[in-house]
Amino acid sequence: MAVSVASVGDNCVDRYVDPPGLTEPGGNALNVAVHVAAAGVECAYLGIVSADSDGRLLLAAARAAGVDVSGVEVRPDGHTGVTVVRIADGERIFESERYGVAADIRLNGMVLDRAATHDWVHATRVSEVAAGLAELRARGVPTSYDLGEGPDETLIEATCRHLDIAFASAPDTDAADLARILLDAGARAAVVTRGADGALAANAVAVVELPAADVRVVDTLGAGDALIGAYIAAAVRGADLNQALAAGTLAAGETCTHVGAWAAALAEREAS
Repeated sequence: MAVSVASVGDNCVDRYVDPPGLTEPGGNALNVAVHVAAAGVECAYLGIVSADSDGRLLLAAARAAGVDVSGVEVRPDGHTGVTVVRIADGERIFESERYGVAADIRLNGMVLDRAATHDWVHATRVSEVAAGLAELRARGVPTSYDLGEGPDETLIEATCRHLDIAFASAPDTDAADLARILLDAGARAAVVTRGADGALAANAVAVVELPAADVRVVDTLGAGDALIGAYIAAAVRGADLNQALAAGTLAAGETCTHVGAWAAALAEREAS
């Protein structure tokens, strides 16, 4: 039986300092949607863009990647988010982040109603997240949320009790400790990424740790989002912790082999 996922949250274009002038589509929630679709699971992205050239680029690229963007709000004014990126020895460094109209996305109203028509809802960087996640849980829709790097106690307490999977990043702290905190706060499962040190997934009965994929790293931008997207796609198909984490680390590794979050890889596949 076919399943579908909705990814709700931010988007942006990534403008690279080097190579100069390179602009790639990105943003956490949009990246996740693309990687869910790349794994063969139907996915919709729900967010906000401006009607500017950057917004048009994002929508066209997402459609080309197989993502349903029919629920994206296109505003006639404002600007689409822009992140300025520099690469140092393969590691992406954010010089600046400007969220633009995407900062206004909320997990309520029409956005929540659209999201709830899917079999799974993932979100990140949205407002009114606790109430939205609680409503989705009440409607019987499984959910996940990306809490980001080293999430604070307030965000953990507001979200985890509603989550089927809590995603977080802990490159400089103990991933097992963070996973336990997320589980104790109510998440049914926790996935903690550790950059070059791999990732960990845990639930009430098991803990799985896998190393990062052994690849030549060109650009780490979007690797964590790739892991999340591939993990969700595997999980909604019934994969266990080990299978889902293996799919996620493989996708993250592949993302590190090219510049940009995903558009370069898509173009290469289309050309081959």
